[in-house]
Amino acid sequence: MWVSAVLLGVVGVLFYLLLNSKREHEKELEQAAYVLDSVIQGEFPIDDLRYREGLEAKLVFKALRVAEINRFYAGTAREEQEKTQELVADISHQMRTPLSSIMMYTELMADERLSKKEENEFLNRIALSSEKLFWLISEFITISRFEAKSMQLQTELGNLSDTIQQAIDMQKEHGRSKRLSFHFQPTGEFTLAHDLRWTKEAISNILDNAVKYSREDSEIVIDVERLVFYTRIQITNIGQEISSEEQLLAFQKYFRGMNAKEEEGAGIGLYLVKLIVEEQGGYSIIESKNGKTIISLFLLN
Repeated sequence: MWVSAVLLGVVGVLFYLLLNSKREHEKELEQAAYVLDSVIQGEFPIDDLRYREGLEAKLVFKALRVAEINRFYAGTAREEQEKTQELVADISHQMRTPLSSIMMYTELMADERLSKKEENEFLNRIALSSEKLFWLISEFITISRFEAKSMQLQTELGNLSDTIQQAIDMQKEHGRSKRLSFHFQPTGEFTLAHDLRWTKEAISNILDNAVKYSREDSEIVIDVERLVFYTRIQITNIGQEISSEEQLLAFQKYFRGMNAKEEEGAGIGLYLVKLIVEEQGGYSIIESKNGKTIISLFLLN
């Protein structure tokens, strides 16, 4: 009899413990649900974790981590959306002028009373606006591809002096309008692994800027120097200076200095230079003093 009583007592204790354990488990689940709701709503007091231990604290830490990751991706999505909106707005603004010009002169061309001279002039202006529009579209597409990391540069061993000379040739006509000369006399052959096409584009963009802001009848000097780890391409022009504050911003997208207001541009030339050079493991700097502006590109040897 006493054995049966003991067995019944043990079963009773086990049942009580099981029931109690179930209640505790349900209580823990309720507490966990409360904590998760608080984390989701951003209302959980993080300082409370200092005084908590065990599974609940682990749960809270993991929940906070998930919430942090969510916030990060939400913030990234907002930034991407803002960048896209900014890009669309800027493209619209930059393209409005040449498009308006094309539309206006196309409408004027419909006038049968136009002289042959006026027709040629209007056709020339339409062609110039079309070229500017094509250039803007090309630059924006290129920048977007670089930023999206979908642009793969093809580096190969080549004579850097040839690349620089090709960039100079692209800007000679532009420089002729201000009676500018280009001085480039390399001291030797600089064989370097670089992307020939895009390095030429970067140098051409800097020369384009140099032409815009150079004093008339001056000289643009291009020097190349082999350093220990880098090869430096230095482009110097005489003309408008850039303030020390603006030098820090010169390679940012859409930045245009106070002296640039009277010149045409979208503020993307030097930004594209930065992308091209950095994609090849290099960097770029700008200095401006004593009436001279020097932009240097450093390409890995």
